[in-house]
Amino acid sequence: MKKGHKVILGAALVTGSATIVGAVLMSQGSDSDGDKNSVDDSKVSCGAIQAGGNVTCNEPKADESDSFQGEEAAADKGPWRYRVVNTFVDNRDEGLKVRVCNVDDCEGPDSGEQLGLVLQNHAVWVSCKTDSGFNGGEPDGGTTWYKVLWPSDQPSDSIGKSSREDKYSGWMFGKYLSPAGHDGVIAECEDDA
Repeated sequence: MKKGHKVILGAALVTGSATIVGAVLMSQGSDSDGDKNSVDDSKVSCGAIQAGGNVTCNEPKADESDSFQGEEAAADKGPWRYRVVNTFVDNRDEGLKVRVCNVDDCEGPDSGEQLGLVLQNHAVWVSCKTDSGFNGGEPDGGTTWYKVLWPSDQPSDSIGKSSREDKYSGWMFGKYLSPAGHDGVIAECEDDA
């Protein structure tokens, strides 16, 4: 191989590596809105999406994903920031579904539909919590559900993102959510929530 070819090959490898690292960093993003309930985004450990939409990476260690909870009291008024946790199964991020309702047998034509999916360690914005009596099909998971702000009311199984400005809402199972930078003591949902 000629000397000029080695330089070009080396530059291509560096450029390709930088592109991959940049894509992973961009997919993880920073969910911080500068509020008092922010959390260190350095705990976000996975974000590489392979061709075909599959998310694969090394499963985070327990101390990296089990809790983002802080000791500081939650702000008096929401929405409150939470993180999706413990959604890895067999080295694959299954994510956490955003559902139309928080019970097993919902009313209405789209009631059991999924509005989206949020991957592990990504933030969601919660407006309230409730005990619906539904355990999400997991006997050891409790029955607490969180009403999260969501960008759409249309059924979808796509990976999405919650923000403080979202005008729609959905429900996420509490077993897989951790308060982000606060103690998790937030408002209960009203009956009509």
